[in-house]
Formats: sequence, C-alpha cells, structure tokens
Amino acid sequence: MSTSTMTITEREERAREILAHEGLQFERNNEPGSKGYTIIQPSGLRYDRSIEDLESTASIIMEDTGTCCICGGTYYTGGNNPEPVMPLNDGENRCCRTCDRNIVIPARLREPVSA
Repeated sequence: MSTSTMTITEREERAREILAHEGLQFERNNEPGSKGYTIIQPSGLRYDRSIEDLESTASIIMEDTGTCCICGGTYYTGGNNPEPVMPLNDGENRCCRTCDRNIVIPARLREPVSA
C-alpha cells in the first residue's frame, strides 16, 4: 500500500514500527509553529518533524536490512559488527541491535585489553 492511499493513522503506525527498530520514538506535537511530530532519540534529544520526515527516516532505516548472524532476526541500517561473537567475514556477518547490546558488547567487555 502506498503512503498516498494510507490514512494518517496508518502512516503513523508504520513509521512508529520502523523507527522503533532504531530505538526512536515519536509523538504528536500540536504546538504553534511545530511540524506536527517530535522524534525522540534514546538519549532524550528531541527533533521537530513532519509526517513526511518520519516516513523519510523510516525508509532510510529500511534501505539496508539483513539477517542477524547470531539470532537470525532482522537488522536495520546496516546492522552491527558481531565480533568477537562471530567473525565479521569481510562485512558479510552483521548482527541486530538486540544481539549487539545483549551479547556482543558484553563479550567485548570481557576480552582482555592488549597493551
């Protein structure tokens, strides 16, 4: 279904689902001068955006998807380096955000630091 035939609520829900993969949230903003929505990053930074901006951001997230080499789920925006859990294999192996946070980063923190 193209965005031109979707209701605003359907467009919002589609954008919300995709943006959530990157830890982004948004809310409606009806204040005077607002573009209509506020994107909220995990850090708490907030950006004033239009529905078209939300959809553009969502399409960028969806451009570079693939299969996580650890859990088999989907990764977005190019995925993450899975080393040391899995070899990078010339960039072929990528992992999702969940595996990166819960498996890869803890594994890196356990590795000894070489001098």
